[in-house]
Amino acid sequence: MKICFVTDSFPPNIGGAEFVIGKIVEGIKNRGQNYIVITTKSWSKNNFSLELDKSKLIRIPVPGFMRRFWFQIFSIPVVIIKARDCDLIHGTSYGGILPTYIAS
Repeated sequence: MKICFVTDSFPPNIGGAEFVIGKIVEGIKNRGQNYIVITTKSWSKNNFSLELDKSKLIRIPVPGFMRRFWFQIFSIPVVIIKARDCDLIHGTSYGGILPTYIAS
């Protein structure tokens, strides 16, 4: 099973949603499952890191102002293309819901 995670914020950014989705992805990775994460480019300078295969993490650069809105717009074509071969698409937070809905 291949899972596509679509989230507007992901580690190393720090927050509740970032922590939860980071732990979910880490658990799936440790079980050997196939996954892909589509998120925003990180502007954070935090030391927290999650070791992921670079080919499985797609960071979309978006303007800092209204970041969630721009992520919804800019991520739609990426999610549609990358989620084609996924069995499950998991959208989180406000920014991930619209692209996930359109791609499904």
